[in-house]
Amino acid sequence: SHALPKVRGVGCERFAQFSRLFQTIMLYDAVLAQRMADALLDEGIYVIGFSYPVVPKGEARIRVQISAGHTRAHLDRAMDAFERVGKDLGVLEG
Repeated sequence: SHALPKVRGVGCERFAQFSRLFQTIMLYDAVLAQRMADALLDEGIYVIGFSYPVVPKGEARIRVQISAGHTRAHLDRAMDAFERVGKDLGVLEG
């Protein structure tokens, strides 16, 4: 996947398994998952935040879907947004 090397370069274990079409980014906190989903939407990146009762308590996450219709430019833009938002929210160091 084109995005995989960039994901690994971000240096966050939560993004390390970013290699399938449906990606799950574990945040474990419902408020954080919703804040991150909202902030990414503000960046033009549509993701879904899941928390209880959809998933067990304490296992909140964001789900991202990658499709064949996404270009490398789309993936780069999304990863830049994830990195920016992740740092702003303290999910990533920096």
